[in-house]
Amino acid sequence: MKGGEFKGSITYHSLINNLNVSDAIRTDCVVLDQNIWKNARYYFANYKKNLNENVLLPIIDKQRQLISFAFEDWDANREIRILSELSESQDALQFPDIYPDYDCVRIYGFNELAYFFAKYLENSCIYTKMDLETECIINCEVYCGGAVTVRTGHQSIIGGKVRAVHEVSAGVIGSRVGNRTDIILGGQPCEEFDYDLLTKEVQELEETMERTERQPDSPSKISHLGKLRMQLTVSRGKLDAINKDLLQQPAAPPEVDIRRMVCDTVFPGAVLTIDHAVYHFCDRLSPCVAMLRGDEIRLI
Repeated sequence: MKGGEFKGSITYHSLINNLNVSDAIRTDCVVLDQNIWKNARYYFANYKKNLNENVLLPIIDKQRQLISFAFEDWDANREIRILSELSESQDALQFPDIYPDYDCVRIYGFNELAYFFAKYLENSCIYTKMDLETECIINCEVYCGGAVTVRTGHQSIIGGKVRAVHEVSAGVIGSRVGNRTDIILGGQPCEEFDYDLLTKEVQELEETMERTERQPDSPSKISHLGKLRMQLTVSRGKLDAINKDLLQQPAAPPEVDIRRMVCDTVFPGAVLTIDHAVYHFCDRLSPCVAMLRGDEIRLI
């Protein structure tokens, strides 16, 4: 270390494999930035490991100050792969499906698995027919049958789309870098989500039936078709019921319209939609209250 800057590291194996101390100094390191996982993986993949050697890779900041050491965790590699498969599979049960009562996850430790698990949670789909209160919403698809309140912890809504019937209240909406953040008020978000999901399910069942009907006749084909017809009948019935509810939804009279967006700060990139009115925020506002007045969204 010179002037606090990292110059290199010496290990037991580097000492016994070199004739002098200067040759035993290893300058390999990785910078703590957005490329740390990619660069560290490349290092471990290309490192020629000695027998029984525990490889530690120094981690430095942009000022070359030593922060910590990285090592390879094969168990975490398997779990990261599972997270990747979960993110790519639209039909798999996700974290919110298995733990519907949890709206906050606290992650301890700093490692690649924690990083990708946080990224996985950021892109979740949240569905609730009641009011939602949470600490932050980042790149999520939210369907709420009441009001969304983000007033503890980070108090931020960044990225994604938040759909609520009544109100969205947060400390911060959007971000300084201009992430598009959609706030959509009114309608029946949960019923619309169910309708879209069931419509997709019915289409997939119909396509599966068509493929099955083209197969040669057999007992298994007859049995499969019977199950598909039953599933299709049930799904169509649910779809018709939701469609009737959506068509019977009364329009909110202006004098009792409580739909509004409230926040301490809103950044450019945020977009508010109420009915057919759309408002694009082009400037930073602190504070901000936005409501529908007539056919236009007004800031008050």
